[in-house]
Amino acid sequence: MKTMEIESGDLVMKDGDITLIEGTQEIAQSLYIALATFKGEWYQDEELGVERSKLLGKVTEPQVRSAVIESIGRETRVATIESLSIDTDPKDRKVYVSFKVRTIEGEVLEERRLSIA
Repeated sequence: MKTMEIESGDLVMKDGDITLIEGTQEIAQSLYIALATFKGEWYQDEELGVERSKLLGKVTEPQVRSAVIESIGRETRVATIESLSIDTDPKDRKVYVSFKVRTIEGEVLEERRLSIA
């Protein structure tokens, strides 16, 4: 599937045209958007995203892990989650996720230290 490339919330343009992406690059973007969105926040798909209550406040690492696995698991093009690490930074109140997934096409996609909250 092809979609518009987004970087830092903005469409990516090259030579005056919107840049399109596909394959693992598009899956990575879809996963990032899902992980960076709170569930119920996007009107077109209220199931997209991560449960706010599992990321903010006094939460445990297993709660965050469960929410991330649930969000990644909604992506139908991901066959398996091969690795997942959660890193919280209480100082700047951020949650970072690194993961490796295998797509249904057998390709491996690895993302490191995505800020999700």
